[in-house]
Amino acid sequence: MILEANQGVPLYRQLYQQLRQQIETGALKVGDRLPSARRLAAEYGICRLTARKAIEMLVRDGYVSVYHGKGAFVVHTEGPRPVATLSLPDGDRGGAATTSRQIVSVETVFAEAPLAERLGILPGDKVVRLEQVEYFADAPVALSISWLPYELCSAVLESGEPCTSLAEVLEKSLDISLWRTEETAQAVLATAHELELLGLSAPAPLLLIQRTTYAAPGRIIEYAQIAYRADYYRIDLPAKVWQ
Repeated sequence: MILEANQGVPLYRQLYQQLRQQIETGALKVGDRLPSARRLAAEYGICRLTARKAIEMLVRDGYVSVYHGKGAFVVHTEGPRPVATLSLPDGDRGGAATTSRQIVSVETVFAEAPLAERLGILPGDKVVRLEQVEYFADAPVALSISWLPYELCSAVLESGEPCTSLAEVLEKSLDISLWRTEETAQAVLATAHELELLGLSAPAPLLLIQRTTYAAPGRIIEYAQIAYRADYYRIDLPAKVWQ
């Protein structure tokens, strides 16, 4: 593979994308050792710092772990793991229970300035607003609100069915390939609307994830806020490896 310096995409990101593709297609399997930064630099004609940055991105996204004195090894092949994962601390909710989603509302709205800035569009542009409740073992455990640019995602309005995965709808039904997701997390108290839909009593703590999804560099496809019940979900952080 060749990296193109004049492609408009940084070399470390080009290398990251090629290595990630090798992992996701099975060319590199779980347990395989990644070439060292020195070897990657020699093979691709780049500096070691560039190669090291690509490896760091793979570590950040959960594909690879680095072990001191041994190197970088593939640990996951299906893309970045979710920030919020279902937690069953008391062990009595049952591992066989499944999750499902129910649409609360789906509508067209006009973006005010803060939302327009989040989506990289102009204030007043039309936006698809999708609100859903996620259930686990028939209990409401999360409330998500997604805003999507109307011209790209208006078909979401026409589906009329719950989305088991909005990413799957975008990629398979609308032929929109996803590229990158950025997320932040914080603890908040549930609003009156969240209390009602999640069946909680005030005060109730929630884990609020704010997510921005890109279809390409600079092309935002979704901004979302997902409120998770703190008694069902926890935030799992990646291990830090000291080198």
